[in-house]
Amino acid sequence: MVHSFCAGGPAFLQGGCGRRMEGRADRKGKMAAILFHIGLVAYGIGSFGHLASLVRERPGGHDFGDRALTVGFLFHGASVLLRAIDLVQGGAFRFAEGLSFVAFLTVGLYLLVGRSFRIPILGAFVAPLVVVILLPAHAFPDPSATPPPWMGWIRPLHIAMALSGLALFALGFLISTLYLLLQRELKTKRPGAMFRRLPSLAQLDRMTQQVMTAGFVLLTLTLLTGVLFPVSSAESSTLRQLTKEAMGVVAWGLTAAILVLRQILGWRGRRVALATMMGFFCLAIAFAGVFVGRPV
Repeated sequence: MVHSFCAGGPAFLQGGCGRRMEGRADRKGKMAAILFHIGLVAYGIGSFGHLASLVRERPGGHDFGDRALTVGFLFHGASVLLRAIDLVQGGAFRFAEGLSFVAFLTVGLYLLVGRSFRIPILGAFVAPLVVVILLPAHAFPDPSATPPPWMGWIRPLHIAMALSGLALFALGFLISTLYLLLQRELKTKRPGAMFRRLPSLAQLDRMTQQVMTAGFVLLTLTLLTGVLFPVSSAESSTLRQLTKEAMGVVAWGLTAAILVLRQILGWRGRRVALATMMGFFCLAIAFAGVFVGRPV
């Protein structure tokens, strides 16, 4: 109601309403930044707890690290919610915010998976990765930008599915890394203490399959909704646009092939782990290509 009154009122009233709306947006942005930094500090503490437990072989450190990650997840989630509201209302979505959303979703997936599979050592890989993802978002925040012309409900849905798929592949990348490290240690016949706390290769393989299946579904929906993205004829031929599209299709095709070959030929283990890691790299390149030169 206030917005319609401002839009239809005299020029001096429109100016006053605009200043009030800008003031509210500025306060909301500052609050989101404060919550983001509290979450980042908690993630850093969680990383320290997990890594200390990994080095000193004290399982209690993983519990402390998970609690710190949970606290960070809650504060970070509040920051993400404020930005998501702005996105739904038509705000521009920038690279730093994309990093923030991916990190938030990765932590949430880890906490969910950790509760189901009980792999505390995975936190020693997830927590540092999340901090590394968030540091550029903290150090190089994007300037204000005008949102692109494509709006409506499909835009936030497309972005949410794309980032969720990337977060799933990031988690799959870490699980695959654990799989390959454990496989190498088992071949030496003298695995270290860290690897004795890992689940079996079969369980890690099942986790990778579940993550890839969910990621494939989201990636498929992302590509389908991406067709609705209006791209000018000049932009469609740019190297950035072609690279983004190619990497997304390669990741989709690679994941589809692995899932099919797993069912038909019984592919397991190392091949699936390597394919998952390659899929993550392809999606990461596509994600970076989206934001080169403009927000979304």
